[in-house]
Amino acid sequence: MGKDQQLWLTTPAGQRQGPLTSEGQVESPAWSPDGKTLAYIHQVDEQNLGQVMLYNLDEERSAALVEAPERSGELEWSPDGRHLLLDSGTGSVRQLAIVEVASGAVLYETSALGSAWSPDGLHLALGLCQPLETPLSLETGDSVSLVILTLETGEKQVIFEGTSKQLYFPRAWLPDGRLFFDQLDWDERIQTGDYARWTATYTSGHIDEPQPAQDIPAAFDRDAILARLPDEFRSASTHSFSWSSDGQWIVFQFGNGIYLFDWKAGGEPRYLADGTSPVWQPLQ
Repeated sequence: MGKDQQLWLTTPAGQRQGPLTSEGQVESPAWSPDGKTLAYIHQVDEQNLGQVMLYNLDEERSAALVEAPERSGELEWSPDGRHLLLDSGTGSVRQLAIVEVASGAVLYETSALGSAWSPDGLHLALGLCQPLETPLSLETGDSVSLVILTLETGEKQVIFEGTSKQLYFPRAWLPDGRLFFDQLDWDERIQTGDYARWTATYTSGHIDEPQPAQDIPAAFDRDAILARLPDEFRSASTHSFSWSSDGQWIVFQFGNGIYLFDWKAGGEPRYLADGTSPVWQPLQ
């Protein structure tokens, strides 16, 4: 998005096209997997909660899909392009809504601490609160279980059940089928804990034995990306990473600017424009 809070298209050379929108304020753009539709949240004014809009690149027009329940939100397409995940809220516990793109129907709503689409788009991994008789000294107060939601049936399967000593947070569902997640070993007596990264493969309702996370693709590992960037970019203000389809380029936000980085060659990131929330269009 441009600094005028409208949608813009920009080439890797920095040539800008657009804007694609001209009114209100645009947030959280997200390309469909086929690269033909751009979803975004449109805020008309301070009193309007906003709407999820779909911009058709071929027809060069937008259409409303569903109301956005919160001003703060993010959008993520399912890998098969059939659903949109609307993630909203301001705390660690997020409000999630799964929207069917064809009809605009909200199929499922819940609160969760983290989510991850399966590569086929048929399942969603969730970190769901597990109420405890004695609350923990965490923001949630509850533990967190790792749960698999099957979209077709709405069935929720607990894969790893949270306790007062162990909490589970999904990070990503990798292309090779492994579920990448964090396990927090919590000690309530000293009100702190240690995170460990794990992977496990989920197949037909069965989860195999977890293994320490290894060989995680860089596209799913923020720490690995930051490690390749110059020191000045290794901060919380570096975010919104988006990769080109061939895996060579990354576009990201640093402060109020959009930068381009050559993952294969390395070097210094190149400034493209002022703006926020960059997303790379998939190959059509």
